[in-house]
Amino acid sequence: VGQEIQATKVAQKGSSTEPLSFFQMNEEQKRRSFLESFNWAMFESLVAQAGCCPDEVGSTQRIMALLCLTAFHDIMKVEDLLPTVQPEHSPYMGYKAGDTIRDHDIALSYVLQYFPNLLPSYCALEQPERQVVLFTQGKMNFNHGWFVQAEAPPGAMLSTFKSVLKSNAAPQDVSFYFLHWFTDLAGAEATPMGGAEKFVLKFPHAVLASFLWSIPFLRHLATMAETPVVEMYLRARWQVLVPDLPPPMGEEAIACMRLVVMAQSDDRVVNAFRKLPSRDRALLSTELSRTGCRGQKFEASGLIAGGPAFLIYYCPAMLQKNAEGNLYGALRVLCQVLRSARSLWPVSSSDEGNTVTIQVAALKMDAIGAVVDGVGGPRQQALVLSRHNDQEGCVERKHAAEVLELNAKGAAYKIIDLDGCLEEKIPEPSEVEDMEGECEGVTDYPSTVSV
Repeated sequence: VGQEIQATKVAQKGSSTEPLSFFQMNEEQKRRSFLESFNWAMFESLVAQAGCCPDEVGSTQRIMALLCLTAFHDIMKVEDLLPTVQPEHSPYMGYKAGDTIRDHDIALSYVLQYFPNLLPSYCALEQPERQVVLFTQGKMNFNHGWFVQAEAPPGAMLSTFKSVLKSNAAPQDVSFYFLHWFTDLAGAEATPMGGAEKFVLKFPHAVLASFLWSIPFLRHLATMAETPVVEMYLRARWQVLVPDLPPPMGEEAIACMRLVVMAQSDDRVVNAFRKLPSRDRALLSTELSRTGCRGQKFEASGLIAGGPAFLIYYCPAMLQKNAEGNLYGALRVLCQVLRSARSLWPVSSSDEGNTVTIQVAALKMDAIGAVVDGVGGPRQQALVLSRHNDQEGCVERKHAAEVLELNAKGAAYKIIDLDGCLEEKIPEPSEVEDMEGECEGVTDYPSTVSV
């Protein structure tokens, strides 16, 4: 039906062969591009594999489950609804008793598992459908966007998914998850007169295609460890995005490949990376090569001992926001976030298999120049990384009074230094520092940091 709607809308407009980027197209050009470039056969196959074809027995119940899941999947993005782990359920997926679960997917999983009556639409489903919903939100613990955009280390993305595959999970239920991802994003913005136009008008078609394109790589988890699967995907994605250059080698290779995939760009982000001071390149090379899987290493970079690894949530959105602008400045700010995070979560051998999520939504709202210019000045704002618990931190803009309140509470936080982040300069020899001291020299995190 969606294909027919889009075909009807473009049929009257004639064709255009002018090559344009997605953001240069008008609405009609985007409609035509979507109709002609989207892999409809692969999508139809996914619907069938998820058991949601209208003519299939039981499809009505599974479609109902899909609609219910779409309705409540993101409710935990409302902070007032976030659950606190109760003592009888501790530990829960790394969270201790008293911790507020700020990851919206894990928060929903917790409620579905222990407080299902809070969601009447979920309770109204038949038992098989409740099980498949809980499977996609809890047991899989998989975020497809993290994988496609190289947003997370292998452990955070794939360890639970791999264990699910090893437990002989129903292929139909795994496909149900991937179909849910499409319906969830397609319905993110209401356009009742035009259907689900999120993918057609507001989501770069190449990025959407990459989601479908990535699914076959995940099947290798049945026979391969998490890190080799990610490295294989990164090399393949590089060849799509930067076809004129061979995949990089050496200790900077993983950082370069992840940055290219996160930015969804050609070699512009690599050029920006190579302009960075040596200490920044070394920092990114180290932190972006941590796997979050004990004993696993990327072939290109070798073993980087200790952890935790960092998942910089919304880093791809930040880089894509600046893909046509100041990628250099965006990378400098990313380095400062990582430095602050490492001081709050120092390297430890016991944390080698762990990953900490740092949410940086505050950095993706504006071009990086506006973000940096908005710090300090007459509004007395600071960019602050707060440690919420062992698993999570968040970057936020805070006024001086709010920072003083953090001090009064004894909160663990770090003010992110953005001085000079927008200035390109040739690094002095004194800037070249030993990364072991950079990333492993902190033995404890401060309870407070003064303004």
